[in-house]
Amino acid sequence: MSLIGPRPMLPEQQEIYPGSAYYRMRPGLTGLWQISARNSTSFAARAAYDDLYEQQFSMAQDFRILMHTVSVVLRRTGC
Repeated sequence: MSLIGPRPMLPEQQEIYPGSAYYRMRPGLTGLWQISARNSTSFAARAAYDDLYEQQFSMAQDFRILMHTVSVVLRRTGC
């Protein structure tokens, strides 16, 4: 597991996950889906965030995600 990447999913959730980027990356503690629209989107929509994260993968993006995660946690907004 890495610090930043797609969140791990349960085996039964794999049936409703329409993407493939998740399977090519290491799961992470936080990621793009968690800081974007996690609470206002479907589980299946997270595939689009995983694909976008994989396409834009960079240390700069990981740093932004990490800083935004800290902000979300401190504000206790969940998104």
